[in-house]
Amino acid sequence: MSASSDYQKLRAHLAFLRMTAAAEALPGLLEQAAKDKLTSQTFLERLLAVEVGAVDERRRAAAVPVHPRRLRLLRPAVRRP
Repeated sequence: MSASSDYQKLRAHLAFLRMTAAAEALPGLLEQAAKDKLTSQTFLERLLAVEVGAVDERRRAAAVPVHPRRLRLLRPAVRRP
Protein backbone atom coordinates (compact mmCIF):
# COMPACT_ATOMS: atom_id res chain seq x y z
CA MET A 1 0.00 0.00 0.00
CA SER A 2 1.35 3.43 -0.88
CA ALA A 3 1.77 6.39 1.44
CA SER A 4 -0.63 8.35 -0.77
CA SER A 5 -3.28 5.65 -0.42
CA ASP A 6 -2.82 5.54 3.38
CA TYR A 7 -3.10 9.32 3.53
CA GLN A 8 -6.32 9.31 1.51
CA LYS A 9 -7.79 6.65 3.82
CA LEU A 10 -6.91 8.74 6.87
CA ARG A 11 -8.53 11.81 5.32
CA ALA A 12 -11.63 9.78 4.44
CA HIS A 13 -11.92 8.42 7.99
CA LEU A 14 -11.56 11.87 9.50
CA ALA A 15 -14.14 13.27 7.10
CA PHE A 16 -16.58 10.45 7.89
CA LEU A 17 -16.18 11.15 11.62
CA ARG A 18 -16.59 14.89 10.94
CA MET A 19 -13.21 15.64 12.47
CA THR A 20 -12.53 18.62 10.26
CA ALA A 21 -9.89 20.27 12.44
CA ALA A 22 -7.90 17.03 12.61
CA ALA A 23 -8.24 16.56 8.85
CA GLU A 24 -6.89 20.08 8.24
CA ALA A 25 -3.99 19.52 10.65
CA LEU A 26 -3.12 16.06 9.26
CA PRO A 27 -0.55 17.07 6.60
CA GLY A 28 1.45 19.26 8.97
CA LEU A 29 1.30 16.76 11.81
CA LEU A 30 2.39 13.90 9.53
CA GLU A 31 5.33 15.97 8.33
CA GLN A 32 6.26 16.90 11.91
CA ALA A 33 5.93 13.26 13.04
CA ALA A 34 8.29 12.09 10.31
CA LYS A 35 10.78 14.89 11.02
CA ASP A 36 10.77 14.31 14.80
CA LYS A 37 10.42 10.51 14.50
CA LEU A 38 7.36 10.52 16.74
CA THR A 39 5.75 7.29 17.87
CA SER A 40 2.33 6.43 16.51
CA GLN A 41 0.88 7.03 19.97
CA THR A 42 2.37 10.53 20.21
CA PHE A 43 1.21 11.39 16.70
CA LEU A 44 -2.33 10.18 17.42
CA GLU A 45 -2.45 12.11 20.71
CA ARG A 46 -1.45 15.32 18.92
CA LEU A 47 -3.96 14.76 16.13
CA LEU A 48 -6.79 14.13 18.59
CA ALA A 49 -5.73 17.09 20.73
CA VAL A 50 -6.25 19.36 17.72
CA GLU A 51 -9.79 18.05 17.27
CA VAL A 52 -10.60 18.21 20.98
CA GLY A 53 -9.44 21.83 21.07
CA ALA A 54 -11.62 22.71 18.09
CA VAL A 55 -14.69 21.00 19.54
CA ASP A 56 -14.17 22.71 22.89
CA GLU A 57 -13.82 26.08 21.16
CA ARG A 58 -17.04 25.52 19.18
CA ARG A 59 -18.92 24.53 22.34
CA ARG A 60 -17.73 27.59 24.19
CA ALA A 61 -18.69 29.83 21.29
CA ALA A 62 -22.16 28.31 21.17
CA ALA A 63 -22.76 28.66 24.90
CA VAL A 64 -25.43 31.22 25.67
CA PRO A 65 -24.40 33.61 28.43
CA VAL A 66 -26.94 33.89 31.21
CA HIS A 67 -27.63 37.26 32.79
CA PRO A 68 -27.35 37.17 36.62
CA ARG A 69 -31.03 38.14 37.04
CA ARG A 70 -32.11 35.22 34.89
CA LEU A 71 -29.78 32.92 36.75
CA ARG A 72 -31.76 33.72 39.91
CA LEU A 73 -34.89 32.44 38.17
CA LEU A 74 -33.21 29.15 37.35
CA ARG A 75 -32.28 28.39 40.94
CA PRO A 76 -34.76 26.44 43.04
CA ALA A 77 -36.60 28.54 45.60
CA VAL A 78 -35.26 28.24 49.11
CA ARG A 79 -37.84 28.46 51.85
CA ARG A 80 -36.76 30.12 55.01
CA PRO A 81 -38.27 28.96 58.27
